[in-house]
Amino acid sequence: MMVDILTPSGVTMNGFEVRDSGPGFLSLAIAELRENQDLAREIQDRFSAVRGIHQLEVDLTEGWLTVFFNYRQLTSLFSLLALKGAFAAVFPEVSVGELTSLLGAHIQG
Repeated sequence: MMVDILTPSGVTMNGFEVRDSGPGFLSLAIAELRENQDLAREIQDRFSAVRGIHQLEVDLTEGWLTVFFNYRQLTSLFSLLALKGAFAAVFPEVSVGELTSLLGAHIQG
């Protein structure tokens, strides 16, 4: 599945647009998420199993995904591998290097 950005603004990572981020949350715009209940369910199933992720909010109308997490738990090796697996299952084009850079650049604090 190719992931397209929704708007030209914002920071992008392989098609994801970072809408907002800060300590404990990351909000992404993902075009394929619009009106796609099956993708939303798969994201929620896979990402909620990752240690450190506490809550997911999906907006099917806008195609937005907001992830709430504990940064220290999420950046442990075990959690990063689980997060990589969750992303790879749903978005195989996202590399672990890009994911780690995104986490470090946008959500530390």
